[in-house]
Amino acid sequence: MEPQETIKNYLKQENLSLRILLDEFGKVSTQYNIRSHPVKFLIDNEGKLVATGLGYRDWDSEEMNKLVNILLQKTGAKPKA
Repeated sequence: MEPQETIKNYLKQENLSLRILLDEFGKVSTQYNIRSHPVKFLIDNEGKLVATGLGYRDWDSEEMNKLVNILLQKTGAKPKA
């Protein structure tokens, strides 16, 4: 796992406003029985789980951007980007 400062610097450098939550000690991974890394969760503005992604994803692709927007629209959330 990358150090928190490295992640903060990357987000700032790329001008990204994503909320990144780090499970530094594995407590959440254990609680949710997560056995694959990396794992990502798409959570809407109301805190509801919209989708889960196991393994690597090319988040910069046009297809992934479309998928995220479709999932958010299905929940009634308005994508910021």
